[in-house]
Order: sequence, then C-alpha cells, then structure tokens
Amino acid sequence: MTDGDGTISSLLKDENAMTRAVNGIMREAVLYQGVNLDFEGLGYRDDGEQLKVVRDAFTRFVLLLAKQVKAANLTLTLTLHAPNSAYQGYDYKALGELADRITWPTTMAPRRSQ
Repeated sequence: MTDGDGTISSLLKDENAMTRAVNGIMREAVLYQGVNLDFEGLGYRDDGEQLKVVRDAFTRFVLLLAKQVKAANLTLTLTLHAPNSAYQGYDYKALGELADRITWPTTMAPRRSQ
C-alpha cells in the first residue's frame, strides 16, 4: 500500500484506526505463517518535526502489530524503502528491533533479447 493519497498518514494519526487495522491484519495473518507489511511512501513530503511525527507513528503501528504477531507465534516482515531513498518516514533502527525481517523492494530491468 502506498501513501500517495494520504490513506496511511490518516491511519497513523488515529489510535483507534490503528487498533482496528492491526486486528484486521491479525484475523488474516493466523491463516498464514506471518505478516509482510508493505506501507510505502512515508515521509516523502515531510521534514523536521513532521518527519519525526510520521516516523514515530509508523513505529507505534508496527509495535502494536508486532506484539500480536509475536503472541500468535508468527513472523513479521517489513518491506521498506531503502534508507537512501526519498522516503524518509521510517525509523530503521527501531523497526529492525520489532521485525523478524526487513526487505527492500527492488526493480529489475527487463532482459534484452539477444
């Protein structure tokens, strides 16, 4: 999911919405071996104090999710933009302590036909 329309930012501003989202994710997660959370685009338009607010809110959301994922004996993977990207809305250190795994999305160039 991307934050292009502000959906993720709106979610992260509302503690009740975060709790509902975590509960919804967990209803599905128990059918699998874990969760891969892929919230993209955080922090693109933010800087200074607002960037810190975004980072802290996303970390809080992941903390809420991680507690339930761990309690259900599942794994939590986060797919985040790389630290050198334009999307700086992620506290990589804190998120690394909460997740079992962090992955970066990659784009592969198409192969040229010979």
